[in-house]
Amino acid sequence: MEQSSTSRARDIIIVKKEHIAPGIEKYQGKVDADLEVLFLNSGLEVKPYLFQDGRVLLIYKNQDHGILYSSLETLLKKIDLEK
Repeated sequence: MEQSSTSRARDIIIVKKEHIAPGIEKYQGKVDADLEVLFLNSGLEVKPYLFQDGRVLLIYKNQDHGILYSSLETLLKKIDLEK
Protein backbone atom coordinates (compact mmCIF):
# COMPACT_ATOMS: atom_id res chain seq x y z
CA MET A 1 0.00 0.00 0.00
CA GLU A 2 1.40 3.38 -0.98
CA GLN A 3 1.51 6.11 1.65
CA SER A 4 0.32 9.59 0.86
CA SER A 5 2.90 12.37 0.81
CA THR A 6 1.26 13.81 3.94
CA SER A 7 1.81 10.66 6.00
CA ARG A 8 5.39 10.29 4.72
CA ALA A 9 6.09 13.90 5.72
CA ARG A 10 5.00 13.07 9.28
CA ASP A 11 7.52 10.23 9.54
CA ILE A 12 10.17 12.84 10.43
CA ILE A 13 9.39 15.97 12.44
CA ILE A 14 11.69 18.78 13.60
CA VAL A 15 11.10 19.47 17.31
CA LYS A 16 11.77 22.96 18.66
CA LYS A 17 14.12 23.30 21.62
CA GLU A 18 11.35 24.36 24.02
CA HIS A 19 9.37 21.20 23.30
CA ILE A 20 12.19 18.67 23.76
CA ALA A 21 12.36 18.33 27.58
CA PRO A 22 8.58 18.42 28.11
CA GLY A 23 8.12 15.82 25.35
CA ILE A 24 10.74 13.49 26.80
CA GLU A 25 9.04 13.70 30.19
CA LYS A 26 5.47 13.40 28.90
CA TYR A 27 6.16 10.45 26.61
CA GLN A 28 8.68 8.81 28.97
CA GLY A 29 11.65 8.88 26.62
CA LYS A 30 14.71 6.90 27.62
CA VAL A 31 18.19 7.20 26.14
CA ASP A 32 18.84 4.13 24.00
CA ALA A 33 22.42 3.12 24.85
CA ASP A 34 22.78 0.82 21.82
CA LEU A 35 21.80 3.57 19.40
CA GLU A 36 24.05 6.03 21.19
CA VAL A 37 27.04 3.69 20.73
CA LEU A 38 26.11 3.14 17.09
CA PHE A 39 26.22 6.90 16.47
CA LEU A 40 29.43 7.34 18.50
CA ASN A 41 31.13 4.60 16.49
CA SER A 42 30.22 6.62 13.39
CA GLY A 43 31.72 9.82 14.79
CA LEU A 44 28.41 11.47 15.70
CA GLU A 45 27.50 12.82 19.13
CA VAL A 46 23.78 12.14 19.39
CA LYS A 47 21.41 11.52 22.29
CA PRO A 48 18.80 9.08 20.95
CA TYR A 49 15.62 8.84 23.02
CA LEU A 50 13.28 5.90 22.50
CA PHE A 51 9.64 6.38 23.47
CA GLN A 52 7.20 3.69 24.58
CA ASP A 53 5.20 4.07 21.37
CA GLY A 54 8.27 3.30 19.24
CA ARG A 55 9.14 6.84 18.15
CA VAL A 56 12.79 7.95 18.29
CA LEU A 57 14.03 11.46 19.09
CA LEU A 58 17.57 12.39 18.10
CA ILE A 59 19.31 15.37 19.64
CA TYR A 60 22.62 16.17 17.94
CA LYS A 61 25.34 17.91 19.96
CA ASN A 62 25.39 21.69 19.42
CA GLN A 63 21.94 21.85 17.81
CA ASP A 64 18.99 23.57 19.37
CA HIS A 65 16.31 21.27 17.99
CA GLY A 66 15.56 17.57 17.84
CA ILE A 67 14.52 15.27 15.04
CA LEU A 68 11.62 12.94 15.81
CA TYR A 69 11.24 9.75 13.75
CA SER A 70 7.96 7.86 13.70
CA SER A 71 9.77 4.56 14.33
CA LEU A 72 13.19 2.97 14.64
CA GLU A 73 12.62 1.45 11.20
CA THR A 74 12.09 4.92 9.70
CA LEU A 75 15.28 6.18 11.37
CA LEU A 76 17.37 3.26 10.15
CA LYS A 77 16.13 3.78 6.59
CA LYS A 78 17.19 7.44 6.68
CA ILE A 79 20.61 7.38 8.32
CA ASP A 80 24.00 6.83 6.75
CA LEU A 81 26.57 5.99 9.42
CA GLU A 82 29.56 5.82 7.08
CA LYS A 83 32.49 7.99 8.17
